[in-house]
Amino acid sequence: MSEAPKKRWYVVQAFSGFEGRVATSLREHIKLHNM
Repeated sequence: MSEAPKKRWYVVQAFSGFEGRVATSLREHIKLHNM
């Protein structure tokens, strides 16, 4: 049985009004790097 990869927590600071743009950017980065 293989072990699940360890998860890591990150803190992201976003300015008011830019939350959607930050979320989109993070999703694209995650998809690009197969995370």
